[in-house]
Amino acid sequence: MEKDISLQVIKMKERHKNRYGLPLLFLLLSLMFICVNTASAKQDTFTLSYGEYYAISSEEEIGRAGGIAWSFVGSNTNIGITVWVFDQDNFTKFSEGDPCLGFKVSDGSHYSAFGSYTPHKTDVWYVVFLHVDLDSTQITTVTADVTIITGGLVVGFLALIIGLPSLITVLGIILVVVLIFRKKNKQQQYPQNSSGINGPTSIVQPREQPSLQSNATSDIFCGKCGIRSSSDSTFCGKCGSKLYKP
Repeated sequence: MEKDISLQVIKMKERHKNRYGLPLLFLLLSLMFICVNTASAKQDTFTLSYGEYYAISSEEEIGRAGGIAWSFVGSNTNIGITVWVFDQDNFTKFSEGDPCLGFKVSDGSHYSAFGSYTPHKTDVWYVVFLHVDLDSTQITTVTADVTIITGGLVVGFLALIIGLPSLITVLGIILVVVLIFRKKNKQQQYPQNSSGINGPTSIVQPREQPSLQSNATSDIFCGKCGIRSSSDSTFCGKCGSKLYKP
């Protein structure tokens, strides 16, 4: 008998482990997906004369699941900086002075600006800061920041899809456990008496109210003169007529 009971306890513990194991697995997967979404930041300071440029590379291939965030500020407020984004092949053509295709993300009308770019294909990408301002005699010192994001929205959505149900499951389990413990504590604090199991309960019958008996005697009246006489009288005390009891 004791062996059977111990086996049942072990099985119940295993069920509880399995119940909590699945949400924990979802949480671990969510953390893994979130960790994949990494970012690397680069900051460079450089001086540009007219016609010069400075390029910052992603150094690794990124695609639509990633992105590029860029910003810059120049020391000369009269000089605007043009910002281009090139893939590997077109940057090589640009640096050699050959015709190329790129994406202009800042038109050169600002000495300070920021923005972002999402690549349309997987490649090594370059952010190019170019001084082609009309005032060609002036120079400017530029501080540029470029952040390369790998993973991006796709990984973020996967983390949300996997992580949200697991979070709701864990919170639901915690809420159920809290409600069960509260119910048990209330039962222990306010015990209910029941007959037959925890002992007989005494039932108090309501006491009957004693009936009040009236000791007063009814009087009779004389039919001739109307004088009241007691009920045990036979003749009227005034006129002497005989009294008739009802």
